[in-house]
Amino acid sequence: MSATLLSAGVLLTDPHLDNLPVVPLPTLTARFARGLSDRVDLRLRYDSVAMFTHRFGFEVRTRLWSAGGWSLALGVAPSVQRYLLPYRGIFIGGDASTRVTALVTRRWSSLAVTLDVGPSVQWMVFGQSAGDTMVDSRPHLAYLDLGARLEWSRGQGRTTVLGLEFCVPLDRDDPLSFHGVLPRVSLGWSWSL
Repeated sequence: MSATLLSAGVLLTDPHLDNLPVVPLPTLTARFARGLSDRVDLRLRYDSVAMFTHRFGFEVRTRLWSAGGWSLALGVAPSVQRYLLPYRGIFIGGDASTRVTALVTRRWSSLAVTLDVGPSVQWMVFGQSAGDTMVDSRPHLAYLDLGARLEWSRGQGRTTVLGLEFCVPLDRDDPLSFHGVLPRVSLGWSWSL
């Protein structure tokens, strides 16, 4: 079985750069999932924030347990990010990271609720602006992502998805990290074959 999900949303961010206010940024996500077996999926993912940042990656997700409408899954998702921000000229940067996620889902006939939690490890972070280059090549626990997703079936193979995510930065020593909590709301649609 295969499924495609397209979603758009808004990320609220307070980057603490020059005392800027909270800024709403549009987001776009595209995912393609392919079932490799009854319990294992391979998922390809693309994320963009305001078309300034682009993250590409994949996830291997396995269902560890399911009974009575409940299920528990674990996902491992390596990815790379590249961004180009108009800040004090042009700021170019990126990272290579891996996110490990635990997901609990409760399903009914046409409705499902999923809660997930997962830390992200950044293996390398880099940035360049006005000729200055910063590279952080130490692996470190960078973020904790918390999410809730509501899915409802609109017929055979069609689903609407409403999501709320919170990204909590964990490494206060990372000079390229945002501060505070970054909430994101998204609405999307998926199609299954």
